[in-house]
Amino acid sequence: KRGVILLHSHYLLDLLKSMAFDTFYHEHYTYISLRPVQYIFRQYGMDVFDVEHQDIYCGSLLYYIGLQGEHEIQPSVKKQLEKEQEAGMDKKETFIEFGRKAEQIKKQFTNLLHQLKEEGKTIAGYGAAAKGNTLLNYCGLTAETISFITDKSEHKQGLYTPGSHIPIVHPTTIRKEKPDYLVILAWNFGTEIIRQQAEYARNGGSFIVPLPTPAIISIDETREAQEIMPGMMVKGVVHYGIEGS
Repeated sequence: KRGVILLHSHYLLDLLKSMAFDTFYHEHYTYISLRPVQYIFRQYGMDVFDVEHQDIYCGSLLYYIGLQGEHEIQPSVKKQLEKEQEAGMDKKETFIEFGRKAEQIKKQFTNLLHQLKEEGKTIAGYGAAAKGNTLLNYCGLTAETISFITDKSEHKQGLYTPGSHIPIVHPTTIRKEKPDYLVILAWNFGTEIIRQQAEYARNGGSFIVPLPTPAIISIDETREAQEIMPGMMVKGVVHYGIEGS
């Protein structure tokens, strides 16, 4: 009677804000929000009586659910519902606009990479993650643009990314090949990856972050740390953003 269900899930509102469309793949078909969760459980005599926002998964929500009347409804529920309404999550136009922005990011990202290739620059990728594969295929990128992708997993090394057919290699290849740019496909771990590749950055290498806005990042160790994207801190941003984007 006093039992509690804890439901933890990707949060649709955060997905919309961060433009994390690359997380759409076979493991992540469903992105929910408080209003429909509340509606569904009320059909079975239950209430969402509390919610907690968490940063993991580019933003997620922890739902506390119990039988109606057994738990006091916390103010967090009303506040979160108000945020969803303010964001227009009950309007079709909000999601049409999300699709339009995704197309715009795709164009910006691919234009940036193609421009760099025309300038004779070499480009590699870091992180053969599922979200990276979504992005690569959505943008129609192949080994002609991104020469190789490094990944620490031995189970992926020696294979190819599905669809885009880019070779997956050991991270030490970065030191050997010295690409001019490194696309951080697992951008939600951007901070950690940039720290791991400090030597690459010191030797003049630059990073490309595709989302939420395509950006080129160079590291200047003489400058103070500053936030450049949600959940990511690096030391000294020399160049951030793309002209004309």
